[in-house]
This record gives sequence, C-alpha cells and structure tokens, in this order.
Amino acid sequence: MQERNLFTDQGYRDCCEIYEREKLENLELYPEVRDTLEELKKLGFRLVIITDADRPHARARLAKVDLLDCFDLLVSADMTGTKKPDPAHFLFALDALGIKPEESLVVGDSIKRDMAPARRLGLKTAYASYGDWRQAEETERCFDFQLNVFQDLMKCIYIFNRSQVKTDPPGKNGLNRH
Repeated sequence: MQERNLFTDQGYRDCCEIYEREKLENLELYPEVRDTLEELKKLGFRLVIITDADRPHARARLAKVDLLDCFDLLVSADMTGTKKPDPAHFLFALDALGIKPEESLVVGDSIKRDMAPARRLGLKTAYASYGDWRQAEETERCFDFQLNVFQDLMKCIYIFNRSQVKTDPPGKNGLNRH
C-alpha cells in the first residue's frame, strides 16, 4: 500500500481484518491432533499453548478447530508484553503451572522462536518440522526430538519418559504430566 501511495490507517486496519477473517476461515487441523491431545489429557498431562498472537485471536483459532477445551493455559503476547524468542512466554507458563524446565516438553515449529529459547531454559524440545514453513532458513539443530507428523508426539513422550526413568532417582517417573 505504501509503495503505491495508497496507505491510510483505515485501509491498513481493513486489510488486517480481512487477513484475520480469511486466515480463520481457512484454518485446518492437522490429522490426528484432537485424538492425540485427548490421549495426553487422559494420561494426566497439562497442555499449554504459547503464542505470539494476542489472546482473542488465539482463542478464536482454537475455537475454530474445536480445541479450546484441550488446553489448560494459553500464554499470549499481550499477557507477557513480549514475543518469542524472548523467554518470557516459557517462564510465564512454567511459573503458572509451578513446574521446573526439565519437567516440561516444548513442541514447536520454529527453531529460532520455539526450540532455541526453550532449550536455553533447559526445557526438553520436540521440533514439529511438518509445520515449519521456514525450514530452509533454520540450520541450528537445537532440539531433542523431531516430529515429522503430529502423531510422532506420543512416541516422543514415550522415549523421554523411558530415558528419564532410567536416569532419575527412585520415585521420579520421567516427564511430569505437565
């Protein structure tokens, strides 16, 4: 709009509204997501969404794909005053749930914005490569597990729990259900 000398504040707001409406209308869930999340909930895991979107937009997207009830906490940019890769989102979630970084698993589709900051904080990480549209830009391998499809998440959790049980003192049982 600026290149063609058409920019106005109202025009910009209108374009943003159209973009958000179209994005929401065309949102589709990856296969098996709901079933996998429900299985995790049955196993006692607490699930959190950490997003750079503001809370109303994030809630609208979750409602559109009927996942609003799957999550225990939504951490949005307007709650922390920052955007990823700032660690504030992750720290907010850890504090809200009262858990330690090593008891958590972050699943994200961006090496730079999800995996790297989570890893620096000591969280376990699973890179959702199937959802990363910037893969060519990402070169740093700073994740513990790679998800090629969403369903790989259950295998990832099994592997983490199995390895934790072998190395933790008696009484600990791997990733806590967070």
